[in-house]
Amino acid sequence: MDYSFKATLNNIKPLIISLKAIASSQNYNTNCLISDYGIKFSIQNSSSVEARAYIQKSYFQEYSLQINQTKENNEMIKETQENSNNNDNEIIGDTNEFSNHGLNSSNKNSEIIFSLNINTLLDCLTIFGGFQLSNSNNLKITKSSNSDINVIDISKSKTTLRMECNSSTGRLDLLLEDNGVITVCKLNTYEFNETSEIEAMLNQYPLINQLILNSKWLNDAFSTLDSSCEEITIRISQEAPYFEISATNVSGTTKIEYTKNPEVIETFNCNATSIFSYKYSLLTNMFKALALSTKTQLKTNSKGVLQFQFMIPTIDTMVCFVDYIIIPSIE
Repeated sequence: MDYSFKATLNNIKPLIISLKAIASSQNYNTNCLISDYGIKFSIQNSSSVEARAYIQKSYFQEYSLQINQTKENNEMIKETQENSNNNDNEIIGDTNEFSNHGLNSSNKNSEIIFSLNINTLLDCLTIFGGFQLSNSNNLKITKSSNSDINVIDISKSKTTLRMECNSSTGRLDLLLEDNGVITVCKLNTYEFNETSEIEAMLNQYPLINQLILNSKWLNDAFSTLDSSCEEITIRISQEAPYFEISATNVSGTTKIEYTKNPEVIETFNCNATSIFSYKYSLLTNMFKALALSTKTQLKTNSKGVLQFQFMIPTIDTMVCFVDYIIIPSIE
């Protein structure tokens, strides 16, 4: 398959913020999927957690993806699209602002995907200076998982980016310009890691609950819990307490309960009571993204697979989306 991709960003902040929200001090590779909808970066931190960041096509000032397909491939594309439309297992309609990025659509024959080291990519993107990620939540969670957040000078950063990738080189070429200074980075790409079973486990079973919360309240809740606890239990019910987060350690049990206060819970769709526990060490992966966000969408399916999707402000009125999928503990 021959392909060519070119894109331009007049301000690289949305890209950097998105990547930092899923990156960690671990030297992970990220799968980079480029489609007609935009770019999706995904990292599997363990066999139980997957993090994904989305950059919508509309964020780019230039965005061109050309893929030369044979007639056989075009027929496969049509079949894939039809199967995708027929296999939508979500029982709760996604009509809110979280569903508008469209980057979860999958069509393997009309996209390119490769793997590269996320920390190397971030080193290139921040070559003109570091970034401090902050918003109204003031990064209240100060656990070790956030210790690698660098400093952003929002008022001074004017870095632009041009990205190019084509099948003839197999590289991702980055051209960055800041105040007349130009830097070119050429990153080797690798065959992408096979898609994990984590996303498949989320989509395999019907969604039973969906909440949209003010991130500040959720951030406060996790800040209250003792980091020495091994597991956190999340309960969603049609009866009070409607949403409950609890944790137990040697000192006792802490419970945080929420009513349907619209200042806290913007949307509450509960089809069945769910009570599932998750390892605390897995949840800490998403604390950085939570602290940066203004809204959080929480979904659970019938098997307890949990998805946090965070709406994170970037520049002006723009937002980016980051999500974490977490597998529950085995009882």
